[in-house]
Amino acid sequence: MKNTPIAFRTHVSIFGNTNAGKSSLFNKLIGQDMMIVSNTRGTTPAPVTTPMVVFPYGPIALTDTA
Repeated sequence: MKNTPIAFRTHVSIFGNTNAGKSSLFNKLIGQDMMIVSNTRGTTPAPVTTPMVVFPYGPIALTDTA
């Protein structure tokens, strides 16, 4: 499952207001500090996608939006 290409994964995106905690949620879901978290508005410059597996659903592509 971890070798599934992004195109064949279910795409899940995190949307919300600026400084609503989207990047913090993204980091918690993937278990890493991949996204920079700051009190400054607009810290996330562009969408970032990471592949992961969610049991029992299977492979997904999780995207954090700006």
